[in-house]
Amino acid sequence: MFLRIFIREAFAAAGPLLIVYFEDLIVCTQYSCPDSREGKFFIVLALIVLGSLLAYGLGAFIGVIVEAMVIYCADCCCGGNSGRTADELNNVPDGEIPEQYWI
Repeated sequence: MFLRIFIREAFAAAGPLLIVYFEDLIVCTQYSCPDSREGKFFIVLALIVLGSLLAYGLGAFIGVIVEAMVIYCADCCCGGNSGRTADELNNVPDGEIPEQYWI
């Protein structure tokens, strides 16, 4: 769970940071650049909000996938059971993860 949260929060922090870092490249294109500070402010604000939401969603998606791969690898390659009981392990077909353990 730590890995999933770390990846999600790293993506969530990187989205707005990249928008602020590349602000001039994003806002001022080759053909137009807002003349007023207020115009540039609202464009950057809207992009930060949108970037935060997209980065958080992407981070959550990638975090779940990475964590599922780590659990699958631990079960398959390392002989770990990811906290399952012996009865649960005996009832699971090879290579399948029961739905209750999906992340």
